[in-house]
Amino acid sequence: MRSDTISVLNEIFSEFPFLMGGEVSNEEILEASGAIEFEFPSDYVEFVRRYGGAMVGPYPVFGLRAGEPMGVDDRSVVEVTRRCRQQGVPGSHNWLIISRDHSGNPIGLGRDGSVLTWDHDFRQTMKLADSFEQYLRKECLKLSD
Repeated sequence: MRSDTISVLNEIFSEFPFLMGGEVSNEEILEASGAIEFEFPSDYVEFVRRYGGAMVGPYPVFGLRAGEPMGVDDRSVVEVTRRCRQQGVPGSHNWLIISRDHSGNPIGLGRDGSVLTWDHDFRQTMKLADSFEQYLRKECLKLSD
């Protein structure tokens, strides 16, 4: 990830450490990736390794640990992804579910690294960003590129 993205995240989490779950080992990340047969993009790996999972701006970002404001069911990207797959959320069999919007729509990483959502109201998949970091900057942190 870009150094300015990391700086903004570090500033937020140093002021409000309860928003993040905490560091994760590379071994834990590899185990999670294998458990759901999804190769995590490098920018997402860096986020999870540094912060575990967190509330970033108004949105939860699921990882392998959760910040205090995140729900009990949102502690693991593996469990959230499995749950969406079991519920038959369109496209989720090829996604890593990394977040949820305020309407409950799942937000996922596609296998190409793009960030997508399934909108229940419009019953369609929409692309939100080209990468995880772009999603963080644009949607969560409201930063310009």
